[in-house]
Amino acid sequence: MPHSYTKKNGSSFKPDPSRFLFNVDTLYYSCLPKNYDQVMNDWLLQELSEGRELAEKFTESKRTISLKLPKYENELLFEIEGKGKTAYSYQIRNQDFAFYFARRSDNDNYPIFVHINQFKLWQLGVIEAYMESLEIIALLGFVIETCKPSRIDLCCHTDQFQFTITDLQKHFKTPPNTKKNGLWGVDFDSLSFETVAFGNRSNYQIRIYNKSSELMVKQKYHFLQVYEEYGLTNNVWNIEFELSRKFLKNIEVNGEKNFFDDMDNLLSEKGLSILWTELTTNKFKMLKSKEKADSPLLPLWKVLASGNKGKNGKSVFFQTNEYMSRVKEIDDSLPRELKQITGRYKKFAKNEPIPEGVEPLNFAMTRYYKMILEEHPELIKKFAEEVKKEQSLYVDQDINKLIKKEPQTTPNS
Repeated sequence: MPHSYTKKNGSSFKPDPSRFLFNVDTLYYSCLPKNYDQVMNDWLLQELSEGRELAEKFTESKRTISLKLPKYENELLFEIEGKGKTAYSYQIRNQDFAFYFARRSDNDNYPIFVHINQFKLWQLGVIEAYMESLEIIALLGFVIETCKPSRIDLCCHTDQFQFTITDLQKHFKTPPNTKKNGLWGVDFDSLSFETVAFGNRSNYQIRIYNKSSELMVKQKYHFLQVYEEYGLTNNVWNIEFELSRKFLKNIEVNGEKNFFDDMDNLLSEKGLSILWTELTTNKFKMLKSKEKADSPLLPLWKVLASGNKGKNGKSVFFQTNEYMSRVKEIDDSLPRELKQITGRYKKFAKNEPIPEGVEPLNFAMTRYYKMILEEHPELIKKFAEEVKKEQSLYVDQDINKLIKKEPQTTPNS
């Protein structure tokens, strides 16, 4: 048994439910407005076409669309991107959302495709993040008729079990004919692994992997603030279900077909609870012995399956979890910049006499700013404009309220 279990009665082990973090980790959906072609013809198509052309010719110069959401003090920006590798003709995005647009409406496909950033889902919870994305679509002028899910990933992060190949062999039960389509990072001496996946991504798939290892490789340091707050160790695992629209459409709820082929149903309290129960009790499970039909669930999986019940009986996925903070994420990233930035300042100190009693770094920073003012004052204004733009690309109240409405003047202006 893993050392991170909490003991009960001095002998058996029991997982600590407070160290299971549930959330929607990925969300893609498509949207059908009633007036799509009208909005595109009135203004948006020309704006997107000109912006796409600019982005494809000059990769560092992008046109933006500004929107004013009532809950934010200042306007938000969305950059118009090049076409990229997508079936949609146009796209706009910022740090939290991406919206893709067809040139015109199509009877076979919904013309708007939406991706909500992972950080936004962990920051607001899926309900508020989804509602915010709908508000953005409405501000563009669209009247929304209906929305359908394309993909949703449900996950749980925990340090209460350290998975091994033996666990998979003895305890992990999958639906009939479900293939294991990957096992990575295997250590045959300890029988440990980093990632395992079962199922087909075009339908549904479960991935179990060492999240702590992934964070270091992909530099997703923002999760560390969450683990620290909730008391998780540096050996966290993620049990994650990736669900396609094909899978969602085939689940009946009380005899109702296509129940989950509708975003309102999918993200309802009932929908999320039923979906998690289906995944953790009917599709996949860890049993004391997977060879016995009546074998009970392992304690870990009991807690995992209880994710359909949170505060006040609501699914934990239905709640606003507020796991993450954008401001704290940026603050936490600054120490990693210090060495690189400090190294660049050396050039401003090594070829000039430093006055007695003046600290070299302070001298270098002062000389740098003085040279900017004297030789390139336009960079001062450009810096202020770029800071404002980057702040406006975050759909975040704490960052949005920091935006200066008027650029600050320089000593020489």
